[in-house]
Amino acid sequence: MLPFLSARLKSATADIGSELASCGGERRERTIRGTPPRPCTSTYEPISARRNHVYPVIRIKGGILIKYSQEEASSALDIISHSATQTQRLGVRLGKLLQGGELILLDGQLGTGKTTFAQGLAQGMGITENINSPTFTLLKEYLGERSGASQSVGPALYHFDLYRLDNPEEIIELGFEDYFYSTGVCVIEWEDKADLLWPSERLRIRMKMLNETKRSLLFNATGLYYCELLRQFQKNTYATTGS
Repeated sequence: MLPFLSARLKSATADIGSELASCGGERRERTIRGTPPRPCTSTYEPISARRNHVYPVIRIKGGILIKYSQEEASSALDIISHSATQTQRLGVRLGKLLQGGELILLDGQLGTGKTTFAQGLAQGMGITENINSPTFTLLKEYLGERSGASQSVGPALYHFDLYRLDNPEEIIELGFEDYFYSTGVCVIEWEDKADLLWPSERLRIRMKMLNETKRSLLFNATGLYYCELLRQFQKNTYATTGS
C-alpha cells in the first residue's frame, strides 16, 4: 500500500468508532471531494468494533470451506446462478444480513451480473430506490430508509463503479476512501481497478459467465466478521434453495 494512503487509512480507522451513517431517504451523486456522510442516530455497530469479536471455529460440510486463525480468517463459497432473477435473489439474501460498515467487492467482466447483484443487495437492505450502475459518476449514494415498527434508519448504500477509473490515486483525490471506513455499506463494481487500495478485511465476489443465463459466483471472505457473514449467508441460501 502507498505510504501516504496507509497514513490516511489509519486515521480513518481511528475515527470510525465515532462516525455514524447517513440518513434521510434521498440519493446523492458525488464525483468530487465533499463532506463525509452526514451523521444520524444509529444502533449499528461499526465493523472496526466487530473485528475484535472472537468467533467460534465452525466446521461446515458442503459448499463452504473456512480457514481460521487468531490473526486472520478466510473462507470461500462457490454458487451457480441459473438466471438474472436468481442472481438478484442472492443479493437480497446477503443484503438482509448487512448491518453497516461492510465492504463488498464485485469482480467480473461486462454482463456477468454485478449490477443485478447490487440491485438485490439494496433490496435486501430495505432500499426502495431504483439502483443502476454509476458508470459516469463513479459513485451513487442511497441513504438508509426507515423500516419496521421502530422506524429505525438502516445503513446507507454507497455504490461505486470504477470502470472508467484511469488511476487508482483518483480515489484518494476524490476523497472516496473515507467511505470504505464509514458505517454505510460499500459495494464496488470493477474493484480490480484499485485492488491495492482495499482494506484487508472484505468480502469479494468473483462473477463469471458460464453461458447466456448461467453465472458462477465465488464468494471470498477475509477477516473473522466476513467469514461469519458468509457462513450465515450460506446457511440462509441453502435453507431456501427451493424458493
